[in-house]
Amino acid sequence: MPFDRPIVFLLPHTHFPLWFIVLFPSSLLAVLHFVIEKEPPKTEQVPVLLIAFVMSVFWISTIAGELLNCLEALGALLELPQALLGLTLLAWGNSVGDLVADVAVDYSGCLGSGVSVLL
Repeated sequence: MPFDRPIVFLLPHTHFPLWFIVLFPSSLLAVLHFVIEKEPPKTEQVPVLLIAFVMSVFWISTIAGELLNCLEALGALLELPQALLGLTLLAWGNSVGDLVADVAVDYSGCLGSGVSVLL
């Protein structure tokens, strides 16, 4: 995979980095919200909640994709086969969330629950 490959994301034929394309509109929306809203909402605002949820999913997906690209670049630099990366680094990264959750349950005093999560 060449490292100078252009990113085609929403705006083809542009050479903006992905972080700029994501950060600029997000920052504009945050500043606009800060300027317009003076008081906290008194009722639930379903459209705002849906937009916040979609934006959270988008950020998580973007960050995960960039981390995956970093791991692929590291594998290309170290000349590691993609199968080895998939069996080691990516699998370990997928298991970190489970490890943190298991340790948190164990430290909360529920040793039986922590052990049962492993099974």
